[in-house]
Amino acid sequence: MDKGKALNNSKLLIDARWSEAVEVDKLTNIIVNKVKTYYKFERFSQSKYRANTKILLLNLFTVREVKSNKYLAYNLNSVWFTQSRYRNHNIGYDVFVKVVKVLIELKYVTNEKGFYDSFTGKGKLSRMRATPKLVRLFKSHNITTAMIVRDQAEEVVILRKTKDKDGYKETIDYVDTDTTNQMRSNLAKINQLLSNTWVDLEVPDTTLVEINKQLDRKDDKQPIDFTRRKLKRIFSNSSFEQGGRFYHGWWQEIPSEFRQYVTINGKRTRELDYSGIHIRMMYAMEGVELADDFDPYQLEDYITHRKQVKQALNTIINAKTKDEAINSINKKLTLPKGRNANDLYKQLEQRHPKIKHYFGTGEGIKLQYMDSKIAEAVMMEVVEQGIAVLPVHDSFIIRKSRMIDLNPIMKQAFKRVVKVEGITDLKELSSEATLINEKQRPLVKDQQQYPGIREPAGKDEMWDIINNNDYKQYKRREYEWYEMITKYKE
Repeated sequence: MDKGKALNNSKLLIDARWSEAVEVDKLTNIIVNKVKTYYKFERFSQSKYRANTKILLLNLFTVREVKSNKYLAYNLNSVWFTQSRYRNHNIGYDVFVKVVKVLIELKYVTNEKGFYDSFTGKGKLSRMRATPKLVRLFKSHNITTAMIVRDQAEEVVILRKTKDKDGYKETIDYVDTDTTNQMRSNLAKINQLLSNTWVDLEVPDTTLVEINKQLDRKDDKQPIDFTRRKLKRIFSNSSFEQGGRFYHGWWQEIPSEFRQYVTINGKRTRELDYSGIHIRMMYAMEGVELADDFDPYQLEDYITHRKQVKQALNTIINAKTKDEAINSINKKLTLPKGRNANDLYKQLEQRHPKIKHYFGTGEGIKLQYMDSKIAEAVMMEVVEQGIAVLPVHDSFIIRKSRMIDLNPIMKQAFKRVVKVEGITDLKELSSEATLINEKQRPLVKDQQQYPGIREPAGKDEMWDIINNNDYKQYKRREYEWYEMITKYKE
């Protein structure tokens, strides 16, 4: 890999990373003392230097855990450090720069200085990466991802402007209201439970490598960071009635076919979602309640292309104009021979005459606000019962044993917000629905209450799974999590 590509292999510094672990504090103190000695300080703000140093160390450690050759990208523009709703108060320009210099000088990191070309308007942030010297300190202090959380003061209700010509959505400040305060309070309860929950991906080490390669190839994705469990709500177009979905859970970023391997506190999960949620919402807005067996994606000329019809209808609902929708469909979908996006758009209008006036109007972002209210209601209900649930927009991942509890809660939440009945759907599993290397077991007898669930593994089979060296990383993370729980949660 050439140097340019290597430097692009980076992850932005997150100023809200934090830890209260004794091991992290001990390592932080060692580096702070190095800083003090280097600058020959007689008096200095130890709390400020400890906070800045801790944030840097946690970021360097996490980036290396995500991918050993990945760089940490960081900003040296003093404006970036200006305190705001979205900037963590534990970090400050003057102290941060001094700590970075010491890390470089004492060879705890390798560093590549950033630049900005005023003529082209382009530049690159500075990059750093832990050296073997710092890695040895991480290991000798037994630092683990299980120790790393997000600062409780981090803003979780985010408001963004409309996307600009470069595709960027600027984050903006706002005046808090009873509504935003309630959202933040609800998120605090949800995130508190998630912070005390081990959420992982039970796949062989080689499969995890392949998943991360897939994610790395996408411009808007990053390899899995298992410390990303804190949810945020993100609103769009400078409005708290557009968008508002829950983001920032690592499980939302992975390819959908691998979500079946998500575990919650080491237990297998299933994913339950709403069937045709936005279609049912739009019909409800027109005073129509669809029958349970109504298939909004069924078109006679596209019988063998139902998946593409579903994708096209979702595109049409989210597009701001008809032309935008048609161009996107032509570009992204493969349709039956002799058919095109114009034909599909027309047939969908004919299939849905009562809601066609919403097509190509950008209605989707408003519908997302409605489904985010439903998601909030679902999560608050299960959190009150002490049950961890992982949102993926309009679907939810939950332990298999809790599916029977989740289904009625989802239906009640939908009716409360939309005023009509909602239809839930159990996400279908791929042919490798159990552990990737595990045998298919027979279904349990009571499929009405436990749809799709199979008999538990027998004693001998479980022993084979436990001793399978293909899962070394998963078992390592499990050990680290429960060691941390035992040490700090009693």
